[in-house]
Amino acid sequence: MGKVPHSLFRVGRFPRPFEVFCTSADWMNRNLHRRVEVCFPIESAKLRQRVVEELELGLKDNTNAWELLEDGTYRKVEPAGEASLAAQLQLQAEYAH
Repeated sequence: MGKVPHSLFRVGRFPRPFEVFCTSADWMNRNLHRRVEVCFPIESAKLRQRVVEELELGLKDNTNAWELLEDGTYRKVEPAGEASLAAQLQLQAEYAH
């Protein structure tokens, strides 16, 4: 997803059936034990849906994506007989209007 090194959203089943959270950092020890971070739910159903759709678009990205292999190395994802999809460019185009 372009220059974004990791997702700052968490989506899943928490106390309620479906929740989306926005966080100020990834959930790694270096971020949770040495500084203050914020995590909050996105309560609007419309905004939750928008976040999920954009995350799903990011997962379909086959231009800027890398796959983590079992041995801990990464492999660049290449479009396999499908049209190239750059999620960040698509989002920029959508929000430019």
